[in-house]
Amino acid sequence: VANNAVISSEILAGGQSNNQSQFGGGILTNLLGGDVDVTGSVLLFADSLTLRDGSRLDASTFGNGNAGGVLVSARNVNIENRSVIFSRVEPGAVNANAGGIFVVAENFRIIGDAAGLTTGTSGQGNAGIILAAIEEDLLVDGFGSGIFSKASSDSVGDSGLISIRANRIGLNNGAAITVEHESTGRAGNAFINAGVIAVNNQSTITAETVSSDGGNVNLEGFFIVLGNDGQITTTARTQSNNTGGDINLAIQDIIFGTPSRNNDIRADSEGGEGGNVRFVMGTSPALRNIAIRDRPSPLSNDITATGRTPDQAGTISGSTANSDPVQEAVELPVDLIDASRLIAQGCAAGNLTAAREIGELTVTGRGGLQPTPSEQIGEASLATDIGELPGEPTAIAPHPTPPPPPVTAAAPVIEAQSWQYGPDGEVILTADASSVLPYSPAFTTPTCNDWQTSRS
Repeated sequence: VANNAVISSEILAGGQSNNQSQFGGGILTNLLGGDVDVTGSVLLFADSLTLRDGSRLDASTFGNGNAGGVLVSARNVNIENRSVIFSRVEPGAVNANAGGIFVVAENFRIIGDAAGLTTGTSGQGNAGIILAAIEEDLLVDGFGSGIFSKASSDSVGDSGLISIRANRIGLNNGAAITVEHESTGRAGNAFINAGVIAVNNQSTITAETVSSDGGNVNLEGFFIVLGNDGQITTTARTQSNNTGGDINLAIQDIIFGTPSRNNDIRADSEGGEGGNVRFVMGTSPALRNIAIRDRPSPLSNDITATGRTPDQAGTISGSTANSDPVQEAVELPVDLIDASRLIAQGCAAGNLTAAREIGELTVTGRGGLQPTPSEQIGEASLATDIGELPGEPTAIAPHPTPPPPPVTAAAPVIEAQSWQYGPDGEVILTADASSVLPYSPAFTTPTCNDWQTSRS
């Protein structure tokens, strides 16, 4: 589906739907085994589905009745460049709820700006829910793109719920998963379950409210990675006495903030009590380059629960393992290998007394490595002056080059095979060993056993 194409099922102004289930068209009721027919909904089953360049799948209501739902089931789903799947209660709708959006896929990609899934309400009714069951990867990459459930300021109703399950979830370049509430109803919640949850480059996972208590964000998985101003937040943005939403973290292994800073997990309220951050019982993630703090700072990676005043701050509860807010440089040990074990021992095992008295070998220094900044510089390390002080240049007299010495052929070298005494007692090395008598040295090198015997 490309080039602003539209597949829609709508209830226009003045129209009426006979379906009174929560989700127009009876899509959820039918999936749960109810007896309401599937009407007014958009159902797509395919091997691959791509929405491109402003295309839409639309199930909305402008009249008196519930909007339809949208169900997409495909191996690969791609939504690109201002394309959307949405179900909304539009202005002027009365006693109407938005439909649900259901995506079942192996891989799901939302690429480009202002693309994604949206359910919301601007009339008299509630926003729908969004369910995404992804076998492998969910990738959202682009400013203003994402998965959204919103109740606008002129609506009378609740914002919806977002529930996502995938193997890996990646948000990049300003992407978002957002539950937003601007009316007087109840704020919605976000539930995300994935082995890896990565939020990068000004991307967010947030539940935000203006005029009611905040919604909650619930994350479950093994790893959370925050980078380049990646944010996970619940915020009550109002000066009235509203409480911020909670962030519940069921993370098994690591919560990691990159050194880019300002990568935060925050449960805040601008007008009332702050929300709570809970590390769910049974999990104990390690914190890397992120820390629990009283107030957030753009110069650090923070986990906070702030209120309008310090006395109204929320709580941060649960346990973390091996918390290390900042990974500093680690000095490697000098003796990675025990050099003494590489030295051949001249004495038998167990005869250590003789070995100690024969002598010892002492290994010092760092094996030619440069000294560390904390070590004192020795005299041998001081640089000598290799230049001259400025002054008048000294004339150098020309020096004649001597002629090269004559080259003579070297006599062949014959290896000595024996030696004998000369008439005057001198030692003569000879190449003929036929006349050499056996020789017994006057002195022998003592062994370890001889040394031990002499001491006894």
